[in-house]
Amino acid sequence: MLCSHRYYISDVQRRKNGLRPLIANYQSLIVVEPFKFLQTARAVYGMALTSTEIDILTARIKKLSFRKSELKAKVIPYVELLIDKNIRLFKGLRKGVTVSGDNEDVIERRMVNIDGDMSRHIRKIKEATTELSRLLDVKTTKPNDAPVKPESRIQLRQVIVGLDALMRTINDISAISNNTYWYKSSGDTQELRSTPKDLNARLYSDQWSKRIPTIFVSNNLSTDGDFTNIKRNLGLEPLGGRVTELNIAPSSAH
Repeated sequence: MLCSHRYYISDVQRRKNGLRPLIANYQSLIVVEPFKFLQTARAVYGMALTSTEIDILTARIKKLSFRKSELKAKVIPYVELLIDKNIRLFKGLRKGVTVSGDNEDVIERRMVNIDGDMSRHIRKIKEATTELSRLLDVKTTKPNDAPVKPESRIQLRQVIVGLDALMRTINDISAISNNTYWYKSSGDTQELRSTPKDLNARLYSDQWSKRIPTIFVSNNLSTDGDFTNIKRNLGLEPLGGRVTELNIAPSSAH
């Protein structure tokens, strides 16, 4: 079976979580372009917060028809807080980046440190999201006490889904000691992406420890015949005292 890196890694995660696999059982694996595989793993195992995500969510909340003006008066300040901290977060992340090539709309992807100001903005986004989820919760209210008028119920469900997704993202991104962070910008969209620092250990635990025979195919697996970098990043080095059996041969390009 031929599939993309993302599809395969999604299958690995489903198996780890006890879900139905996407791919039928297999006995061997060929990974083409391992560095691209690693980039995909960073995306799948990590989380991404885009500048437009909060823009869309807060716009939907503002369009809700609230049943009570008192509730609206409590909700709107948290909406404004989300908007403000979102702007401040990405404005701070954008500082110091360099333009890639002649296109000023495309910013080079770069690693960033989450400093005190950035950490505070993320914490405030988390607090505002938590309060909005609480104020708009429909699970604990009776039909007559629903937070919005009937014509806004569908929109409210979309808002709740958006708040849940934002909370999952922020919970991951706010675990600063566990992640490395990347920033990129293209056009009007900016993105802060987190990648777990122990990604190599997770790849080993979820995949390579299963001892499925694997062949890595690429013309740049090694640096002057040294495979240390790719082995370390992909989690192919011995972990937890267990020795991984490897047979890696240089390509004809070296």
